[in-house]
Amino acid sequence: MKLAIAGGGYITSTGWGKWSEGAVVSPDSGKVSLPSVKDVSPTSAARIGRFDSYTRMGWSTIALALADANLLSVEESSDIGVVLSTRYGCLETDTKYYETVLDGEGEYSSPNLFSYTLPNIILGEAAAHFKLRGSAFCVGETEKYGIAALNAAFSLSRSDSHSTMLAGWLESVPGNLPETELEKDAVSGCVIVVLDSDLSAKRKWLERKSDGFYINGTSRIADIFDIFGLR
Repeated sequence: MKLAIAGGGYITSTGWGKWSEGAVVSPDSGKVSLPSVKDVSPTSAARIGRFDSYTRMGWSTIALALADANLLSVEESSDIGVVLSTRYGCLETDTKYYETVLDGEGEYSSPNLFSYTLPNIILGEAAAHFKLRGSAFCVGETEKYGIAALNAAFSLSRSDSHSTMLAGWLESVPGNLPETELEKDAVSGCVIVVLDSDLSAKRKWLERKSDGFYINGTSRIADIFDIFGLR
C-alpha cells in the first residue's frame, strides 16, 4: 500500500520546522525549546497557556505539519485522522499531579494538571482547534520512533476510513525519573507527517511492505526521522 507524503513538521532539541524546508532531522537527547504560537499557527488554542509540555509540543507540531500540507487554515471541519505513538506519554504530568494529591490528602490536588493526565488529551485539543473530525488516538510505541503510528495510519487508510492522516511520534521524557528507569534511546521531541491517498501529484510516497516502510518503494526507513532524511 502506498500513501503520498503531503507535508510534515518536527520539534526536537536541534530545532523545529517543516518537511518542505529540507532539514535532516534526527533524535537528540538535548533539551527541547518550543516555538512560539505565532511561529506555528495564526491562531492560538484557548487553553494553550495551561498545556503541559507534552501537549504543547504535540499541538505545535500538528500545526506545523498541517501548515506544510496547506491544511492549517481550513475553515470547515475536515475528515482528517491523527494517530501518535509514544512510550512515556504524559507520565511526567501524571507524576506531578499525584504529588499534589499526596499533599494534604488530596485537598490541594491540581485541577489544571488533572486536565492533562491522559496521553490522548493532545488529540482532543488539536481536533477542536484545527477542526479535525477523523479518528484520533495514541498507541504505545513498541518499535523505533513513530513506526507504531505509521502502521496504525496505514491500517486506517486501507479500510477507507480516511483519505488523509497525520501520523507521528511524540515524546516528553519524564525529567523526574532516574536514568536507570529510562530506555537508552529515550529522547524528547515530536515528528509528524501528513499522509494522503492521492498519488496523482508528483510527491514522494511511503509504501508499507511485509518487512517495513519504504520511501518511493526503494529506500527502507528505520523510523519516522528517516522520512525527513530520504527525500
